[in-house]
Amino acid sequence: MVCCLRTRNGFKKKYIDKDVRLLAQIDERHDTHFGPAVKRLCERVSGIDGKKEYANLATISVSHLYNLRHSKVYINQRCYFEKTHSTTINDWCALETMTGGQTRVSSH
Repeated sequence: MVCCLRTRNGFKKKYIDKDVRLLAQIDERHDTHFGPAVKRLCERVSGIDGKKEYANLATISVSHLYNLRHSKVYINQRCYFEKTHSTTINDWCALETMTGGQTRVSSH
């Protein structure tokens, strides 16, 4: 028996996590183009190159593509974290000279 994924209100999910990850990979490779360009890329890859994994994304509407970009799966796929770096007094002095002494540290 094959189980199909459903949303909270009972609708079948057309775009599964695998599709969202593919979208994130496309956006990463192509620097997150606007929606119609990404849709066209998916259509080309699916049609011309014959890659079946892109067939579902080739039929997506542009507005739904933007909705998928706000999903947790997409955000987790695209996010990366960079550790904070400490600043030294020399960095503050350089910043102060670049801004003409307009930098102030709040005492609050």
